[in-house]
Amino acid sequence: MRPWGEKVKKSIGIQAVALALTAGCAQIIVALLYIISARSTEPENFGLVVTAIAVGTTAVGFLDFGTNSLWVREIASSRLDPRTLGRKIASKLLYAFAALGVSTTLTAMFFGPTNIWMAGPVAMCLLVSQSIQVPLRGHGRGDLVALANLIDKLTAACIFALLLALNVVPSMALWVCLAAGALSSALFAWKITPRENRGRLSLRRLVNPWAGSRHYGVANVAITAQSLDIPAMTIFGGPGAAGIYAAVSRWTQPMGLLASAFSSASAPHVARASSLREAWIVARRSSWLLVTAMALSLAVAAFAPVVVDLLIGPDYAGSADVLRIMALTTIVGIANQPLFVFLQSRGFDKPVAVITVAGIIIQLGLVVILSNQFSAVGAAVAFACSQLFLFISMSIVLTGARSRGKRGVKTVTERLAKTQ
Repeated sequence: MRPWGEKVKKSIGIQAVALALTAGCAQIIVALLYIISARSTEPENFGLVVTAIAVGTTAVGFLDFGTNSLWVREIASSRLDPRTLGRKIASKLLYAFAALGVSTTLTAMFFGPTNIWMAGPVAMCLLVSQSIQVPLRGHGRGDLVALANLIDKLTAACIFALLLALNVVPSMALWVCLAAGALSSALFAWKITPRENRGRLSLRRLVNPWAGSRHYGVANVAITAQSLDIPAMTIFGGPGAAGIYAAVSRWTQPMGLLASAFSSASAPHVARASSLREAWIVARRSSWLLVTAMALSLAVAAFAPVVVDLLIGPDYAGSADVLRIMALTTIVGIANQPLFVFLQSRGFDKPVAVITVAGIIIQLGLVVILSNQFSAVGAAVAFACSQLFLFISMSIVLTGARSRGKRGVKTVTERLAKTQ
């Protein structure tokens, strides 16, 4: 029997569709859990629990700091063996457990009524789940990752129903079921990963799990900071303008879901390719997903006034122009996602980090400048300028890499080797 890593993989398109469908189903399940909890809980208590969950989710990004994405690339390029991966995962989880244990204890002691202590368990469970999925992602099994994510949310829904049947307060049941779902996903991913490809967890020799990931981490943190656009709108444009903008600012995310799934599924294949040309040949076979997402964005832009009036009413008529700009800009954003992952997978994580940070600074800076004069439309224009900057900058890096014919990963690999 051929080794698992040499088996014929599902096409990038099939894996991307599976990831997109399961992500969509997962979002629907989570939305239903939130709706049921909100209907059964006072707004103040529900808000505290949801805030704790949001803090925990954000903490995962900081604790991971790009390590999972880096490890996926190194596994795909056969530069990270299971033993070394196991030490890195075990060390990261141990350090995270210590940090979250201290924070959970302190918040429970001094801020118990706020329920912010829930962030610690939620973050730890999510971090475990995402880390255990790394070998699957690295070996190009996005279809199995999609199945693990679906099991995550289905388990959460079942546990939520069980806890409600036992008369557990819905807001408490919410964070428990989300944490338990993440652990079930980790267990499933661990079981379906062949023994020879699993990270061999060991704490005999602790290592620095974040070695070599700083550029990935900086880029991820910068992307997280993008969510500050709405608070900035509230401060500099006023709550009314923020409401008009926020009402539709996330409506283009479903189109981005296809691009995100395509990027995630193609990352290990792009990293494994021997050249930029080969990487493009592998990825372009499933580029129809990006074309589909762009077509959907164009349709939303064309029918923005009708969509806004139908879904949120005439009081938000001003949101139509915002949605039109956001939808048209999303076409560029859809191209940016695979560019972002493509360059990272080929070893250009440093310039990508610099470009991403600069792009987010441009967006937030323009929100501050334009929202006062142009209200919600100013924030949409700021988003457009940022996405155009990212596209032009990353295209320049990619063009330069192709003209030089450089793979871009050698220096990164050498740096990693010195830390192991």
